[in-house]
Amino acid sequence: MDTPDAKSEALPRALDFIRQVELPSESILEGGLESFEESATTGFLDPGQDQAVAVGSGVTSFLKGVDPARRRAIADSLLLAQLVANQSVPDHERIDDWYKAYFDVLATLGWVIENRGFSVHEASGRGVEAHEAILSVAAVLLGPAPAALAVVKATLNALKGLGSDNGWITLFNRDQQHAKAGRFQIALAQEDTGAGCTLAMMAFALEATSKLTQVLFVKVRLAEATLRKLSTTLTIDPDMLAQLHPEIQTRVGAFQKAYLRTLPPLALPA
Repeated sequence: MDTPDAKSEALPRALDFIRQVELPSESILEGGLESFEESATTGFLDPGQDQAVAVGSGVTSFLKGVDPARRRAIADSLLLAQLVANQSVPDHERIDDWYKAYFDVLATLGWVIENRGFSVHEASGRGVEAHEAILSVAAVLLGPAPAALAVVKATLNALKGLGSDNGWITLFNRDQQHAKAGRFQIALAQEDTGAGCTLAMMAFALEATSKLTQVLFVKVRLAEATLRKLSTTLTIDPDMLAQLHPEIQTRVGAFQKAYLRTLPPLALPA
């Protein structure tokens, strides 16, 4: 954890960044992005439930015990990072630059990121399937925590059950299908008495020889695509996150109804 002096320096720097950083124009919200019901942006705030929320091009699951304020602060932090990266790197095929911008924002907010190095996902057979890659990476990242792995599996099943005509899936795929590259993140948040709040994150980059129509539930021949992966752990001082959240909320508030969507209840094994 940071020393008091380090916190005193990091907090004002992060606040200045949040207030001044350039975000996409709110006019993009008038260009056909579906605005979800208010309940869709708040339904993941029950601390007594394992729940998941889609945040733009990512999905974050919360284990029981993560309180509502922290769930909201984490989701809004991830949304801010995406919006800044989208504004900084509008070219969908500059995927490495996008991820650099994304993780730079999180680091500026005070998240300590274990590593940022991507590696090629070695798929078996002749094709690569993104959702199978997620489970493979999650099994390594969350292996010692079977309950957490079960939540990730249930989250993917909930996503798959939404159907291609669902508003969030439409938004997600639309963001990806302009290019030969797609990206998505899967994260799992839980309380850690020793490290404050921890976020296990899997980030993926799919690069293909032809334009992608969707990313999460598609099988692409190995000769036509490369899937790169990153698995990492992020931690943040909960007090700093709480102090930053009002300013983060102010910046992302206009985008929440278009970018946040609570997933259906997770079907977990008894």
